[in-house]
Amino acid sequence: MIGLAGWLRPRRRAGEAGFTMMEAVVAMAVFAIMVTAVLAVVLRVTQVARSNNHRVVAASLANRQIESVRGQKATDIPNGGLTRTETIGTTPYTIAQTANYLPSDATTSVCASSGSELAYKLVTVLVTWPDMAEVQPVRADTLIPVGVGSDGLDETKGSVALSVLGADGAPVTGITVTLSPGSSAVTTGSDGCAVFTELAPTTYTATADTTGHVGVTNSQLTTVASIGVSASTVTRATLVYDTDRTVNLEVAGPAGYTLPSGVPLYLRDTYVAAAEYPACTGTGQGCLTGFPGQARSLFPATYDAWAGGCADAVTATTFDLTAASADGSTVAVGTGSALVDVQVGGISTAGLTVYAVHATEPTGTFPYCAAGATYTLPASEVGGVGVLLPYGTWTFSLTSFSPSAAAPADAVTVTLTDSGTENVTLVSVP
Repeated sequence: MIGLAGWLRPRRRAGEAGFTMMEAVVAMAVFAIMVTAVLAVVLRVTQVARSNNHRVVAASLANRQIESVRGQKATDIPNGGLTRTETIGTTPYTIAQTANYLPSDATTSVCASSGSELAYKLVTVLVTWPDMAEVQPVRADTLIPVGVGSDGLDETKGSVALSVLGADGAPVTGITVTLSPGSSAVTTGSDGCAVFTELAPTTYTATADTTGHVGVTNSQLTTVASIGVSASTVTRATLVYDTDRTVNLEVAGPAGYTLPSGVPLYLRDTYVAAAEYPACTGTGQGCLTGFPGQARSLFPATYDAWAGGCADAVTATTFDLTAASADGSTVAVGTGSALVDVQVGGISTAGLTVYAVHATEPTGTFPYCAAGATYTLPASEVGGVGVLLPYGTWTFSLTSFSPSAAAPADAVTVTLTDSGTENVTLVSVP
């Protein structure tokens, strides 16, 4: 018999089938994929629309800026780069204007040409905004004729075109250059060119002093002197100036070995001869926080570094700071190593003072070792104490003595190289 529940339960007809759990999961996954694809298209369309809106606004700002300079005389438009920000809605737009004179034989920059007659002023406006991704800035250009007579340049005066170039020879933007006498200032635009006009014929000095930049001598304050100006001519000069670098300098040697305090570090590169690096006392000048420590305000170049000032210490560690990615890198400078053991009555003894002395070198010997060198080493330990010293020949003694004097009879002399640790045994008479 079929019970009441059986009569009430609906029966499936032939050919009908319900959704299984697996079918439901698959259907939901397909739906999610379709929704994701649609959302991606919607987001892309929205981004394109937003980008187009930004470009329309930027184009309007660029055109307005160009129209404003077209109404001015060429001589009244400020040379170099000017930047301002204007917010439209909630979006800040950066409007960067570069204005430089052009001779009749140039199309981009007076610094890159050879002509002496300044015929035009080229004004370029670039407008950017946040989150541009791969979208290019909006650009507008115009040429303003210089004119003649009262509207033009004084033919009894001359001009200077100073090209600011980085270590790679590329133009450097945003560097304020001051020309003296007169103290007129121009900020370089995208062409790295600073042009000064209406200059009385005499000799001038160009100076750059921009935070975060240095010249080839590792100084933020960098000059180009003796720039001679003549009437109705353009004098061209170059200032090499780039973003400064910092490097962390460690001491290479066996673990647990100690470098005495006061060991100098020497650096040299293509532009600067070997010199002991000065201690940091301020900003804007190449300096060393200590050794080991940090060397700051370095020009992007390839450097040699070594510890110690005596001629036999010069086994250089070379490092390259030309790439921006090298800024803040770490370099291990090589040193010699010695395991110094002090024995009293044939027994290794702790607590005694040991001196390491390098003999004097003739005055003028590269670089600076005319007075020799003396370092006080850590107190002796049972089994020996590990010390690091500049490469070269050192005399170890329990008695301090002058580098120019003969060594005590119980002293031990060894030459430290990069080939391994020297074992030094000093015998003390009880």
